[in-house]
Amino acid sequence: MRFATAEASAPAVALGGATAQVTGTSDVQLEDGTDIVVTGYRESIAKAQQIKKAATGSQDVILAQDISAFPDQNLAEALQRIPGVAITRDSGEGRQISLRGLGADFTRTQLNGMEVLTNTSSGLDSRSSVSRSRSFDYSIFASELFNKVVVEKSYAAEQDEGGIGGTVGLYTAKPFDYDGLTVVASAKGQTNQYTKDITPRLVGLISDRWGDFGFLASVAYSTAETVEFGYRNWNWSQINFGARNVGPGVSAADRALLVGATGANRVWNSRAQTYATFFNKRERLGLTTALQYHPDDRTDVSLDVLYGKLNNDRTSGVIGAAGTNGIAANNV
Repeated sequence: MRFATAEASAPAVALGGATAQVTGTSDVQLEDGTDIVVTGYRESIAKAQQIKKAATGSQDVILAQDISAFPDQNLAEALQRIPGVAITRDSGEGRQISLRGLGADFTRTQLNGMEVLTNTSSGLDSRSSVSRSRSFDYSIFASELFNKVVVEKSYAAEQDEGGIGGTVGLYTAKPFDYDGLTVVASAKGQTNQYTKDITPRLVGLISDRWGDFGFLASVAYSTAETVEFGYRNWNWSQINFGARNVGPGVSAADRALLVGATGANRVWNSRAQTYATFFNKRERLGLTTALQYHPDDRTDVSLDVLYGKLNNDRTSGVIGAAGTNGIAANNV
């Protein structure tokens, strides 16, 4: 499947501390109006290293700059870049994560320090029924809503129980993470060869501080359309055809083999064969607000509100051939 993506964002890309050294001569000529944009991420790496160094256990950290640097649809896809993290996908998009080889049910997820659970439905569940497992569905939230993700792979006495595989901490942005008034907007569009339509991905954030108080609000909205094609068969066994299921054009020798064969001479047939096409339309909306009181380095009081909603409409068309029961029966 071929994808095309268009992107426009504001503010402009900040130039980070990066140096380049050129030796020798070059014949490369740049046309007038050609822009070269260098994006530095050394500061982001340094901050992540400082957090890992100060931690008492095994810990990996992703900061906001790292999250936005990749075209990840949600948090699960951002987390898969951490060593020891594996994800499961639904309709081509990351949904659940597993740590250190254990299943998603053994990974505990915290949101701003509070444990969270989700009940969702998708093609991964039996007939799209609601999931009642302990695993967290990361496809609900857009990755742009968070400024830090911490993955703890070891244990400590101060941690709550429940995460045998590990603990994932999700942290939304706070007003005092920014210097004064900050406004950010981003717009992207995506399409593919099967749906043709351009689906939007919009993100906005505004934050400001007044003395010891600050307020922040952010929103992320996106839609995505995908098409899946699939075929499956299962439970192969040896059978005899029902006499009425063998057409008149079949020779007498083949008819005898299909209907009256015994033992290893019987034909192999799967219990069912299906061809399916799934049309998925996913709509995601996320909102965050934060009211923060931060008079000094030892005092930090905040009120955080996070809202997430995910709608996934799936239309499927299935064609099934006659299975074992239909072929073996002597139908009229």
